[in-house]
Amino acid sequence: MNKVLKQATRAILPTWRTTPVDILHRESGIPPVAQLLEARQIRFSARIKSLDPAHPLVKRTLEIEPLPIVKGIKLNPSPTQVRQ
Repeated sequence: MNKVLKQATRAILPTWRTTPVDILHRESGIPPVAQLLEARQIRFSARIKSLDPAHPLVKRTLEIEPLPIVKGIKLNPSPTQVRQ
């Protein structure tokens, strides 16, 4: 997606191919893809948080208990010579 956005930004602005991408983003007013995706995630999160508790999407986002097999796994490994 970065490549497509970079090509589109270069098509919009009359610049040389050697112009750094950061300057292209600043001059065009188009943020980088990472910032666009993060803003989208934040908006979606706010939308989910504002839904009715009975909504199906809210039910899917609730934390679930780990499977029984995961509960039985020891999280602290046994001490070794390096850790002693």
